[in-house]
Amino acid sequence: MVTTGSEKIISEKNELLSICIPTYNHAEPLRKSLEAMIPQAREYNIPIYISDNASTDQTIKILETFKKDYPLLYFQSNKNNVGIDQNMINAARMASSKYIWTIGARRILLPGLLAKIYKILKQSDWDMVVLNDLNTTYKVPETQRYNSAQKVFRELHRNLTGLGFQILPKEAWKCECLTKYAGTEWTNLGLSLEYVAYKKNVNVFFLAEPCATSSGSSHWNPKTFKIWTDLKKVVRSLPDVYSAEDKELVISNCSNIIFIPRFGIMDLLFRSRLVDLRMRGIYDAKVFSAYREDLERYGNVYPTMAYVIARFPVPILKLYFGLYDGARATARLFIHSFGPLNPRTKRNVPYI
Repeated sequence: MVTTGSEKIISEKNELLSICIPTYNHAEPLRKSLEAMIPQAREYNIPIYISDNASTDQTIKILETFKKDYPLLYFQSNKNNVGIDQNMINAARMASSKYIWTIGARRILLPGLLAKIYKILKQSDWDMVVLNDLNTTYKVPETQRYNSAQKVFRELHRNLTGLGFQILPKEAWKCECLTKYAGTEWTNLGLSLEYVAYKKNVNVFFLAEPCATSSGSSHWNPKTFKIWTDLKKVVRSLPDVYSAEDKELVISNCSNIIFIPRFGIMDLLFRSRLVDLRMRGIYDAKVFSAYREDLERYGNVYPTMAYVIARFPVPILKLYFGLYDGARATARLFIHSFGPLNPRTKRNVPYI
C-alpha cells in the first residue's frame, strides 16, 4: 500500500468484504452514514456499492462528492423505483467479494466496529455473521458461534429483521428463494434463514457488541400494518426445518415492532406504540376490526382498550401529548439547570 502524507492511495479493492447499500430519498441520512463508514472502509480498501432507487432528492449529487474522496465507492441509479427488495438485491449483486454486507442507508457504523467485523470474517468460512445494534428493548445472547439453524432462528430472529445486521456469502444472493419474498420488505430475513436452513454443518457467528445506530425516520410508519402482515407471511413460509411452534414464537417475539404490550388506561396516559399510530392517522376503527385478533393475541392489548384508542379523537391526543411533552421538557430543564444533581449549581435546593 503506497501512502502520501496521512492519506492512503487506493491500489485495489478488498476481495473479502463489500458493503452494499440500497437507498431511496435518504440523501441526508446516507451522507451521515458514509461519513462514519468511509474512514473505516479506507483502512482495508473495502468497496462500497450503492443502488439508488430512482431518488428525487440530492442522493446522486452527494454520492458524486463522496466518490471524489473514496474511489472505491460505486453507485448506480434505477430508472424506476423497483421496491426495497429488488433494490437490495441490485446492490448486493454489484459486489464480487467473498462476503456481502447489505446495510440500510440510515445506519451509522460505530467507531472501530468494521475492524472487529473484518477480523471475524478472516477467522473462518462463515455461512453468516449476525450483528447487533443499539436497541435496548430486547435482550440478545452473548457473542458466540452457532451450529444450528434452528437455534439461530429462535435466538437471533430479532437481529435478522433489521437491514444491516447480517453478512452473507456472495453465493447466498444467487438463491432461488429471493423471488419467494419479493415485495414483502422482509427479503433479508427470508434469505438469511433459507440460506442456513439446509446446511449440514451450520457455521454462524453472532457479535453481541452493537455495530451501528440509525439516523432519519423509517419509511415503514405509514404502512405499519402491511409490514406486520408480511412479516407473519414470511415467517410462516420459511422451510419446515423451522418448526411451527418456533415460527409462532418468533412472530410473537417480533410483535412489538407493531404493538407495545401495555394495559388499561396507561395506554392513553403514556404514548404507547398503538397511541402513536393513532396520532399519525395510521390506526383507526377500520384497522382495529381487521387486526383485532392480532392485537389481543400478539400484542396483549385488551380489545376494549384497543377499540377506545382506535376511536379516540386525534386532536385531543395531540393536545394532551403536546402539553405532556412540554411539561417533561420543562422538568428536564429544571433538573439539569437548577437541581442539586447538577454539579454546576452552587445552591443545594431540596426537591419539593
